[in-house]
Amino acid sequence: MKQQSSVQLVGWIVWWLENVLIIGGMIVMGITRLFTVNLTGTMIGGGMMMGPNHWMVGLGMLAGIAVLIWKIILQVVAYYGIQRLNDVENLTWPIVLIVLGFLGASAYLIPGIWGIIVYYQQNNHR
Repeated sequence: MKQQSSVQLVGWIVWWLENVLIIGGMIVMGITRLFTVNLTGTMIGGGMMMGPNHWMVGLGMLAGIAVLIWKIILQVVAYYGIQRLNDVENLTWPIVLIVLGFLGASAYLIPGIWGIIVYYQQNNHR
């Protein structure tokens, strides 16, 4: 197994922090949903507009699921990108991490930009 570079180590730290934020967000949303619904299934203080059968509640749940799926896709792509950050001959994976940073996981800009800097430093010393 190859020795991990400092760029790859930072990438893994960012990857784990993103995972903790995703799982923490799911837990917070679940707890929030649990405490805003009383035993009869209607939302506390809500009438017809805020009842559990209203279309906005379902739409909000679908949007939340879509965001969760998007975040999982970003995490899978980032996993493979971080694994391949040691290859200083290839500029593809740092650029992929930068793109992921702009697509919703902004912390991936750090290892992405750092990977590009290392790439150009390694190629200038040859």
